[in-house]
Amino acid sequence: MKRVLTITKKILWQIKNDKRTIGMIIVMPVILMYLFGISFTGQVEGVKVIIIDQDNTNLTKSIISNFNTTTLSLSYGNNVSQAENEVQDGEVWAVIVFPKGFSENLEKRLAGNKLITPYINISIDKSSPTITQTIYTDINNALSNTIKEKYGINATIISFNQIVIYGKNVNITDYITDGMIGF
Repeated sequence: MKRVLTITKKILWQIKNDKRTIGMIIVMPVILMYLFGISFTGQVEGVKVIIIDQDNTNLTKSIISNFNTTTLSLSYGNNVSQAENEVQDGEVWAVIVFPKGFSENLEKRLAGNKLITPYINISIDKSSPTITQTIYTDINNALSNTIKEKYGINATIISFNQIVIYGKNVNITDYITDGMIGF
């Protein structure tokens, strides 16, 4: 045991007198944290999304107008299967469908009918958790802002019917790289 303590004291004394080692112990982790912070955070912008408004009411138009157009790059479509193919091909990240009767169901729910749950269909490529979270956050913000503007209440009572579609260029490294770096 005495040998271990003696060797430990010697190594600590050598580290204390070596300025380069102290610099590496203190400065390098700070630099790496800064670099990883820049790499894995930031503002997501221009996420391509297709909107299909089958309900075509003032309410759905109001919800769509409340989307953050800096974050989401909106385009409009009519054909759900064609739009889902664009998600599959990696051309867009998501398809948001307001089904026929959405506004009517929302108004019935707000009037107190708890048996009716208004829903939005979303076909989404979840290969990037950051982009997926950005899309859902923007949808929720647009919904809650519209409900507050139109009805004066803070409520998010809308369900999402989600179809997960992974693009054709997704591979296993898209999922394990972040974990490997973190490890």
